[in-house]
Amino acid sequence: MANARLTALCQTPGWRLEDNIAHGIRSGYAFNISAPSNFVITMFLPESFEAGPLVGGMKKARKQLGIVNLATGKKGVLTITLRAVRGNAQAAAAALLQRVDGIAGYLYNAGVPHDCCALCGKGEATGAVLLRGNLVRAHTECVEQKLAQQQEKEIDQGPSHRYLLGFIGALLGAAVGAIPWVVVSVMGFVSAYLAVLIAICAHFGYKLFTGKRYGPFTRPLVLLASLVGLALCVVLEFGFYYVMEMGAAPASVAEFGSYLEFYIADVLMQCMYTAIFGLLGIVLSWKMVPKNQEMAREYREYSM
Repeated sequence: MANARLTALCQTPGWRLEDNIAHGIRSGYAFNISAPSNFVITMFLPESFEAGPLVGGMKKARKQLGIVNLATGKKGVLTITLRAVRGNAQAAAAALLQRVDGIAGYLYNAGVPHDCCALCGKGEATGAVLLRGNLVRAHTECVEQKLAQQQEKEIDQGPSHRYLLGFIGALLGAAVGAIPWVVVSVMGFVSAYLAVLIAICAHFGYKLFTGKRYGPFTRPLVLLASLVGLALCVVLEFGFYYVMEMGAAPASVAEFGSYLEFYIADVLMQCMYTAIFGLLGIVLSWKMVPKNQEMAREYREYSM
């Protein structure tokens, strides 16, 4: 559900709301604002700019700027947490815009370049691009070049190729997620609750093998890989019990089937618990896939 305060903010010309993140440019600076509780601003400073003195100065002026916390990260990431804003959505948006303008003015007076390209590092950037979901300033030619490279990569690695790699990664991830199940089961403890890990690991396997590229078939493929992993765990668990009881592996599938039929009550009980915790893991893994699957693309166009 969209945040009402960010929605009101994005009624201002030049602002756009995507996946509960407001993107906009004020006084030449690119702002990315989320609102988990208080407003949080994410900005990207030029890597050549010394952020230490800037952060120190902003901390001294935090009351004037309405700042609660400041943090810097790799590649010039500046994270600013603002003091809580009171009032309805419209009033909060107006107050937020005023604080954003104050921060932009402070950055300008501190000598922070507002037109530095985030892609090549040079100045006089006239365009903007959404880079991994965050708005940054960039030269128009740099944006066109990156988008062309991305398109070429997507053509070289078409959807079917990515889905095949993703499914293989999801299967391997589900196998990794099954390891704790097998270990706990062999030790004689209840292991069904570990089914939640299988779908989550399947999702991370898909993500690793596709380079975080999602699509409309991502969730069904992760679901299929998770079901394969869950079924494999149940089979391995009762296969282990068979070996422990009989002293040898089953000679045929029919023999193992007869064993499962003899313990059908235990098999059904284990399948029920597996289904419950497995479903929980599947729901969690589905929530990890971006709602706007295009957000998974590395570079996206942004019209200023």
